[in-house]
Amino acid sequence: MNAFITGPREKIVATGIILALVVAAVLLFRQLSPGADSAGAAAPGQPPTETGEEQDGSGQGARADVLELLPHSAAEVRIAADAAREFAAAYSERVAGETPLDRLERLEPLAAEIFADRLETLLLSTPTSGRPQAPVGDVDASPSVAGIRTIGTSSVIFVVDVTTSPGGGGDGREARASYAVTVVPEGGEWAVAAFREASVGNGPR
Repeated sequence: MNAFITGPREKIVATGIILALVVAAVLLFRQLSPGADSAGAAAPGQPPTETGEEQDGSGQGARADVLELLPHSAAEVRIAADAAREFAAAYSERVAGETPLDRLERLEPLAAEIFADRLETLLLSTPTSGRPQAPVGDVDASPSVAGIRTIGTSSVIFVVDVTTSPGGGGDGREARASYAVTVVPEGGEWAVAAFREASVGNGPR
């Protein structure tokens, strides 16, 4: 990028584009959040005030203008977010009696082709993968998208929070983890291309 930014004017233009994309991503995430559509709605049976109408109209127009800068529609980003949530949940879940190979087979359909080898390494090449493992009971996982880190034409990186708990309603403490999940369009769908703890960064794991 520095090779093309040669003067103050080019720097100002580039900075403006970056800021616009950041604002667009924030607005899109707010739109994806539950209850966003009803946040400014009038109470049932009460017509909106003139001020409310003006604010709503101008706000919707500004939001639409900014969202046009995004490389994907809001509907597409929702589908991408679902793919990120599904993978994070599947990775965090445990099934009683499941082997590492079983777990790999469960996750492979959710992974992009470019992530297949890394996923196999992640699940099968750990220091303890060849040793007898203590029995593990079912673990349930509840994922939620906490935010969007970056959004581009070829990928979207979501931050997904996952809460795990013993399956079957058993007693035990909940555990929480956050992951950076990169999803890419592949074969008309969205698939996971990178996955790691959110505190580490965005790169492939």
